[in-house]
Amino acid sequence: MKFFIKYKYIFIALMGIVVLYFFVHIGNNWVKNKNNILLDSGRFTIGYVGQPHKQSRSSYYDYVFYVNNNKHKRRHYIPRATVLDKNSRYFVIFNPINPKKNSLLLQPYPVPDSITSAPPEGWKELPIPVDKEEIRKFLEDY
Repeated sequence: MKFFIKYKYIFIALMGIVVLYFFVHIGNNWVKNKNNILLDSGRFTIGYVGQPHKQSRSSYYDYVFYVNNNKHKRRHYIPRATVLDKNSRYFVIFNPINPKKNSLLLQPYPVPDSITSAPPEGWKELPIPVDKEEIRKFLEDY
C-alpha cells in the first residue's frame, strides 16, 4: 500500500498515457473502417475545387460536387505545400446515403478533359483505369 502512495503521481501519469493510447488506437481504427466502408459502398462523381484557405495549423480547399442535382460543399484538408488550381476537377468518392457528411476529394485523380459530366447518381466505379487498392491506400494515408 505504501508503494502506491509513494508513487501515485507516476502511476496516474502512466494510466493517463495508457488511456490516451487506447483512445487514439480506437479513433484510428474507426477512421480506417469508415474509409473502407466508403470505398466498398461509395460512388464517384466530379468535384470542383474552390477557394484555398490557409490557417495557422491547417490549410484546406473548399470543393463542390453534385449528387442527384443537389449541391454539396465540403472541405479538403491538405499539407501546406500542396497547391490545387481553383476550378480544377477531381474525382470525389461519396456515401450515396449521406453524401454531405461522408465524402472525400480524391486529389491524386484529376478528371480528364474527355469526361465532361457525371451521372446524377454518380458512377459505381471510377471511369478511368485505377486499381481499387490504390484508392484504398490513398484513403488509409489520408
